[in-house]
Amino acid sequence: MTKINLRMVTTLSGTMGDTTFRTLSPGNIVMSDKAKLPSFEDEEEKEARDIRADQFGGVNALVPFVLDAARKGFPKRGRGQTAANLFTRHNMGTLCTSQPDEEGGFTRTYNFREMALSAGPLETPAVTAAVSTEERTVTFMLEAMSPEMQSSLCNADDRVYGFVFDGVNLRGKLVELGTRGAGGEVPFTLPAAWSTEDLYAYAFARARHGRKASGTVLLYPAD
Repeated sequence: MTKINLRMVTTLSGTMGDTTFRTLSPGNIVMSDKAKLPSFEDEEEKEARDIRADQFGGVNALVPFVLDAARKGFPKRGRGQTAANLFTRHNMGTLCTSQPDEEGGFTRTYNFREMALSAGPLETPAVTAAVSTEERTVTFMLEAMSPEMQSSLCNADDRVYGFVFDGVNLRGKLVELGTRGAGGEVPFTLPAAWSTEDLYAYAFARARHGRKASGTVLLYPAD
């Protein structure tokens, strides 16, 4: 057993037995119980936690493939927040589900129809997409905004973006579509390595000043 005369000690930090010592700035020494590992009341609670952790990992794994879109679609960020953080937060619980498998791991299932590439108060843009799997093209068609639609949340100079995503190979491409007021068609040719079996097209708007965005619209496949 070790005895310590705290009156003779000016600074102390570390752990001894089940007690942790810290020295605060005024010179006061604080003793507290050693932190314990988290415990679970039952296996169901532990499994639920592990499922949430795997779902988080599943959403986070997509970040490198959608980051260009997320940087445009999540412009309003608090201190310490990044586009990657906001993408993960807005897609938790909808984009990826995890189920325990027989080997003690998890099987992930993605619902790319629900993928959020943007968030904000702006009106969603009037965009459609025509997909030709034979020609391997996605053509975005942006309807020009009428003057009557002008508002604080829908401006002619709002920038509109499309996003094409290959759900088989997990590859994505941000496509600039122009402004709401101009409209027009923008074709995109799929790279040779991309698959057409699980293809998605989305669109969203971002204010010219870059501080607001709209929600995400799924254009293809159509419901």
